[in-house]
Amino acid sequence: MTSIPCGEYFISTGNDVTHKIKTDEFIKSSQRLGSLGAIAGGAFHDLSNLLMIVYSNTSLLKSLNEGNKYSERFDAILNACDKAGGLCQKVLSYTNQKCKKDEEIDLNEKLYKIIELLQASKQRNISINLKEINNVPNIIGNRII
Repeated sequence: MTSIPCGEYFISTGNDVTHKIKTDEFIKSSQRLGSLGAIAGGAFHDLSNLLMIVYSNTSLLKSLNEGNKYSERFDAILNACDKAGGLCQKVLSYTNQKCKKDEEIDLNEKLYKIIELLQASKQRNISINLKEINNVPNIIGNRII
């Protein structure tokens, strides 16, 4: 507010900044919520990756112990992983994290690409050898290379 004396009176002018203050507070609050969403998205993405490890190892153990007395327990773990993975996907889609679709991946092809990358960046005194394994089944997962 600005005031100018004019005899025994003052001429005053002012600006109402209430709207600006409320807008600034809203923007700061939105930025904090956006940051929280990014943190939550990252945490649920990491959790989803950990669940995939639990799921794949449990599947392997179940296949190696088919008909065993622990078969029902393996099924319970796999079921829990499915439910937790679904929850992770819901949170990731809510926080606008990109969820890649699962697809069939040839592990031998991926290993050769990784070896090519390593060969290009390794020192001369280091050698990399890949022992090819026949009949490696393709897996279902997210393509990163």
